[in-house]
Amino acid sequence: TSGIMFALRFFAGPIVHRISPLGLLCASGVIGAIGLTMLGYATGVMMCIVSATIYALGKTFLWPTMLGVVGERFPRGGALTMGAIGGIGMLSAGFLGGPGIGYKQDYYASEQLQAEAPETYKRYEAAKRNGLPCDLISSEWGSPNLPDQVESALEKNTYDVLIVVHNETSTGIENPIAEIAARARSVHPDLVIMIDAVSSAGGVQLKPVEWDLDIVVSSSQKCFALPPGLAFACVSERAMQRAHTVEQRGWYFDFLLLDEFLQRDLTPATPAMSLLFALDYQLTRILDEGLEARIARHHEMATLVHDWGRERFELFAAKGYRSKTITAIRNTREIDVPKLNTYLARHDMVLADGYAKLKGITFRIGHMGETRPQDVQELLDHIDMFLDNEA
Repeated sequence: TSGIMFALRFFAGPIVHRISPLGLLCASGVIGAIGLTMLGYATGVMMCIVSATIYALGKTFLWPTMLGVVGERFPRGGALTMGAIGGIGMLSAGFLGGPGIGYKQDYYASEQLQAEAPETYKRYEAAKRNGLPCDLISSEWGSPNLPDQVESALEKNTYDVLIVVHNETSTGIENPIAEIAARARSVHPDLVIMIDAVSSAGGVQLKPVEWDLDIVVSSSQKCFALPPGLAFACVSERAMQRAHTVEQRGWYFDFLLLDEFLQRDLTPATPAMSLLFALDYQLTRILDEGLEARIARHHEMATLVHDWGRERFELFAAKGYRSKTITAIRNTREIDVPKLNTYLARHDMVLADGYAKLKGITFRIGHMGETRPQDVQELLDHIDMFLDNEA
């Protein structure tokens, strides 16, 4: 914008002679306002450049014309009057325009997030609905959240909590939790770090104590291979101490209340006993298999699917950050995923279409819980048969 303003001022003379000072001041203000408004709507780099250019066109003449008009109307005031009115004008523009631009940017960022990353948006919206100020660190679909992103965000502001999804099922991404937590601690040592491990706990390596994580939440329907309905949480002493400082803890996530009942081997409300009996049975199976062996089995199944996906399609997730419990495959052959599922259903199998905007663009294969490598291989063989028939 400075370059545009510098160049335009070489042509200021003819423009000033053609338009009255007040008219030029009004036109400059309108053009500048249009540029700022467009900047509030901008969602891409090119749109930002165009908006900034229009803003520069207005600002080129706004400031000098305003000084000229002030000097003409208040000749005895001199530089002091010009400076005072100029300062009032700039402060007014900031107070009035800043919130508007911020609101528009926040609104459209939220709208885009809801369309492109529904799972992440749900967590963001949950915080907003509870009146909690929060900021979002987003990445391109198929790319992980990286430690550098988190560190940069934490250096700009002071936060109470960092929430990270360990395993993202929409795109088949596994975020580097250990590295993110270490980098976050280096910036804010007392930060409460919360991890969504819904689709990773029980299937991949997860070390809450060693990685200095405060809250790790999971659920029963993924790697634990149980019906949905149970939520699990691992809570650190740091998080428990922080809970004492929160007045409105709600009910469902009141760790102090939950711990009070836990000490008496009770729950605050009627428990789902059938699911707890199922959990007890399943935990015995997990321990009999051995956690290291279970993790190795999940890794073996992921390798099978990754190798197959690379050979016949493309993998959607970035290399080095691919999930070990679910794989998102880019549908480069443009196969009909519902038709494929109809075929697989005859063999008591099913896979998932792409999520949200990725529907039809990707499909996803889950390989977690009690699934075995031979089960995965059987599924892949049937998909190969379908592909051969389609060819």
